[in-house]
Formats: sequence, structure tokens, C-alpha cells
Amino acid sequence: GFLLQMCGSFSEVNSLCEAAKTPNKNLNRSQTTAWLSDQDTYTLQKLVRRHFKTNRTCFKCGYTMAGRLGRYDKPETWEDQWKCFKMTFYHTLTIQTPMCLAVYIYIEYVDLPCDWNSMPRWYSAVLQIFGCFVIEDTWEYFTHRLLHHKTLYPYLHKVHHNFQAPFSIQATYVSHAETVIIGTGFFFGMLAFCHHLFLLWLWVVARVAQNTHVHSGYDVPWDPLRLVPFAATARYHDFHHLNGQGNYASIFTWWDELFGTDKEYENYNARGRQKEMKEDDN
Repeated sequence: GFLLQMCGSFSEVNSLCEAAKTPNKNLNRSQTTAWLSDQDTYTLQKLVRRHFKTNRTCFKCGYTMAGRLGRYDKPETWEDQWKCFKMTFYHTLTIQTPMCLAVYIYIEYVDLPCDWNSMPRWYSAVLQIFGCFVIEDTWEYFTHRLLHHKTLYPYLHKVHHNFQAPFSIQATYVSHAETVIIGTGFFFGMLAFCHHLFLLWLWVVARVAQNTHVHSGYDVPWDPLRLVPFAATARYHDFHHLNGQGNYASIFTWWDELFGTDKEYENYNARGRQKEMKEDDN
């Protein structure tokens, strides 16, 4: 999931780099606009295709979390999936498209470089994208936790919990207000670290891929996030949807660990291990 989404866009960054080799310092307006709209369309298409090709056909495969976190033995109905798709598509038109326009205005205003010579080295790009993740994770943890307050939850965040067992496209099944509130963290990371068009592209793809991944419901042994210390996996975030609280961060786990909001998750895992030990003894 995560690797496929990242690698699937490689041809696009290659085209971007080829365009950056031209004598012009920056891409012209039409190129920039095409890039932004293409990323928006491509992201939506990948979310839909990934969901409808995997969750319906492979939900009972050995690597899903069915039965491990109280999931149902079957996926959501087509009616529920269609309801989810319609809302996410509506959000794409009414919220995400204006956000893309805002990014375009930002690119033009700051004259964001995109030439080949100023392209950051790979290790610098990795560190800067990591910084983007740290900033957004911090913002998301505290705003997400705030949205679970009883006075705000029914009006701002409840819609995202309509599905106890989340699936990929449900990652953006949220209210308009939540999209703006939590989504603001993305722009903080962009402003702090994305000083090249390539970094901005990379940050968009990485964040969408990560958010899709943690809502996918798949816990596979080759998950690359397992190699990242403190990384939140699909199983980690799945518990939040099952339990309704705790595990508020969806990128890293350190804020939950620091404030003790992962205790119920740890207790759940401990009970599961004890149950497995008893079954092995029998």
C-alpha cells in the first residue's frame, strides 16, 4: 500500500524533473496548475481503485485485521461504500480543490524554485519530509484529541467514526470543519520545509499515502512503517476507531505514549497475548 502509492507516482516526478531541466528557472503557470490538478485527480483515483480492488476481494485474507480488533467478518455494504465515496468526492471538489488553489497561489507568490540545480539531495529531502511529518503529527494529535471532547465531538468529528472498521477511502470521510482544522497541519509542514517544488510534491504524496495506509485495515509483515521507530501502523489506528478514544496520533506514537492516551491499546494487546498463551497451553 504505502510503497505502491509512492512508487506509482515516480513517472510524474520524473516528468517534473525533466521540465525543471529547461533554462527557465520556474515552471510556467500552466505547468504548475496542471501538476496540482493532476496530483489531486491522481490521488482520488488511487484511493478509489485501491479500496474497491482490495477491500472487497481480499478482506478475509490472512493479513487483514478481521477478528483481531473486533472487526466484522465482511466489508461494508456497497451502499455504505457509495455513501463514503460521494462525501469524499464532494470534499475533493469543495474543500481540497480550493486548498490546491491556495497552494498554487503560494507557489506563485514565493516564486518557489523548481530548477534541477536547486533540487535537494536525497538525504536532505528525507529529513525535511520527516520534519513535515513531525509537525503535522504534533498538530493532529492535539487537535484530534480536542475534537473528541464531548462538546465538540458530535458536531465536528463524529462523522469520521460512522465506520467502526475503516477502509482506505474513508480516510477523508470527515466533516468540512475537521478537514480545515486538522488539515491545517499539512500547511505548517509545507511552509517550514518545502522550499522546492519537488519537496512539495513529495510531501503531498507521502502524506496521502500514509493517511490511506493507516486507514486501510491491513497489517502486513512487510509494512515499511514497521522499520520506523514510533511509527503508527494500520493496527494502531484501527484500535482508535474500534475503541472510540485513545491512540489519537496517526503518524507517530510518541505523543500518545507521553500523555498516556495509548494505555487502553496496550491493555488490549496484553489481554490478547494472554489469551494466545492460554490457547497455546491447551
